[in-house]
Amino acid sequence: MMRYFCCLILLIPMSIFAQSTDEVILIGKLDKTVFDQSWATEWKEAQNAYKPDSTIIEKLKVFTDKLSFVIVLGTWCSDSRDLLPQFFNVAKACGFRYELIGVDREKKCPLEDCSNWDYTLVPTIVVMKDGKEAGRIVETVKVSIENDLIRIIEN
Repeated sequence: MMRYFCCLILLIPMSIFAQSTDEVILIGKLDKTVFDQSWATEWKEAQNAYKPDSTIIEKLKVFTDKLSFVIVLGTWCSDSRDLLPQFFNVAKACGFRYELIGVDREKKCPLEDCSNWDYTLVPTIVVMKDGKEAGRIVETVKVSIENDLIRIIEN
């Protein structure tokens, strides 16, 4: 019995170390301020670099009160790191409300935060118009985040 206990104690630190090497995995409901922390330098740089099309932003602003978004993401995921800083700029320019839900590498969230959303890839941006799902952007965009959003909203 004692032998098994000692083995477990030795395995726990190794598994934590293996998952913590330069990778932050946040799970559950997230606040955008988590991306202001020191681990998120790449996210901040990408956000600072992205300039949305101001013509499309003006078209999107008409829908500010009608739209909200649920975003299922992986802080470990390169597609999330590429797309979400762009979305944050568009959301800020338009005053959009959004909810962020982090998932692990298996795209699971042990909390109930993501049980209502049918997704298989991250990021998944669920576009809600007047409280109903109007469409989704999954993993990548076709043209640009703002262009894809206006296409979803106008259809």
